[in-house]
Amino acid sequence: MQKDIKNYSIILNRSLFAFSKMFKLVFARAIVPLLLFLYVTTGVAGVSYGRCESQFNSKGICVQLADCQYILDILSGDLNEEVEETLRKSQCGYDNTFTEKMHRIVVCCPEKSLQNTSTRTDMQLANVQPGNVLPSAGECGTSLSEFIYGGNKTRILDYPWMALIRYKTRGNQLEFLCGGSLINSRYVLTAAHCRNQTEERTLHSVRLGEWDLRTNPDCEIDVRGKESCAPPFIELGIERAISHPKYVSSSNEQFYDVALLRLEESVSYSDFIRPICLPVAQELCDSMFVNSTMEVAGWGATDKPKAISSPLKLAISVKVWETKDCGNIYKSLNRHIDGTHHLCAGGVSGIDACRGDSGGPLMLPEVLNNRIVYFATGIISFGPKPCGFDGWPGVYARVGTYIDWIKSVIEK
Repeated sequence: MQKDIKNYSIILNRSLFAFSKMFKLVFARAIVPLLLFLYVTTGVAGVSYGRCESQFNSKGICVQLADCQYILDILSGDLNEEVEETLRKSQCGYDNTFTEKMHRIVVCCPEKSLQNTSTRTDMQLANVQPGNVLPSAGECGTSLSEFIYGGNKTRILDYPWMALIRYKTRGNQLEFLCGGSLINSRYVLTAAHCRNQTEERTLHSVRLGEWDLRTNPDCEIDVRGKESCAPPFIELGIERAISHPKYVSSSNEQFYDVALLRLEESVSYSDFIRPICLPVAQELCDSMFVNSTMEVAGWGATDKPKAISSPLKLAISVKVWETKDCGNIYKSLNRHIDGTHHLCAGGVSGIDACRGDSGGPLMLPEVLNNRIVYFATGIISFGPKPCGFDGWPGVYARVGTYIDWIKSVIEK
C-alpha cells in the first residue's frame, strides 16, 4: 500500500465519491487518497451489511470501502471510464452512523477476496451468544440510522433491536399492543405493564426483524435505484415473562415498570436483528441525561386524529427534562415523578410515543470508537392523553436503576 502513495496525486483531482445535500455519500474520487491513507494507518474491525452481487462477476458482501482490499487495489491503479463506471455501480450504500468519511462508504466486495480478512460475514454474525451474557458496545447498539425528525419513516436497517409484542385477545384475534427491545440472544426488554395479562388479552409472541407490517419480506429501493430486501421477519413464542418483583400494576406512579421476556429459543444476530446496549457503565447508570437529545422508535399510533397504529416503523427525537419540572407537570394528575425510577422526555406538540409504543426503548446515541452506538436508557411507561400534548413530556422507566436486577434475572 505504501508504494502507491506516490500515485495518489493522480487520483486526487478525479471524482469517485461526492456528498449529497443530506450528506449521504455517493462516489467521488476526490477523497480516495484520504481514504487509502487512513486505511493504512487505522485499524477498524470490519462490518458486514449483507450479501450482494459484485460488479466483478462474483458473489459479494457489502462492506466499508476501507475493508475491501480488492477495490482499494483497483483504485490505486490506472482508471479508465469503464473501470470508473464499474466502481460507481459497486456502491451498496452509505453508513451515516460513522463520523469519518472512510467508514461511511459501503461497497459490494467480491466474497472470495474477504475470506482472509477480519470482516464479519453472515456466518460469523450468526453465532448465537449465551442468554446470560449482555453484549459489549459495538456488538450491540449499532444501526444504520439516518437523521431523525418528528415521526419520520425509518430505513429498513434502522433500529434492528426493535421488537413487536403480540397478544391474543378474547376473540382469538392476534394484535400488536406493545413494543420492546432485544438486549441479547434470548431476552427482550419491555415495560412491566406490557407483561400484564387479563381476560381481554394474553401474551402470545415476539416479532423481530420487522420494518413494514404490510409486507414480508420487507424491501426498499437502495441508492442505486435497485430493490434491496431483508430476510423474512421471525416470530418466537415467549418461554417466560418476568416483571420486576416490586412492580404494582395498580400504582399511579408506575415505579419498577420494567420486565423481561425470555424467548422460546435464542436468536442469531444479523444486520436486521441485533441487540441494543444497556447502560451498564456507572456513569450511564447514574446520569439523568438532562437536555440530552434521544430517539424513540415504534409502530404506535401517529398524531393524526383517530389514527391507528403505523404499519411502518417510525422514529422521533425527544429532549430529556429536569425531573423536578416534569414532576410539577404531573402533579395535576396526582402522579409522583421520581428520578430514581423515571426519565421524562418530549413535550413537543405532535412528537411523542403513543398508543402501541409502550415498552419500547428511549435510546441514547453515543459516539464510541468513531461509531454511533445506541443505549436503552428508558422504557416507554406512560404519558399524556392525547399523545404529543404540548408541554407534557412522556415518562420512561429509568433503565440504569434496574441494571443489577436485569443481570440477576437473565439465564443461559
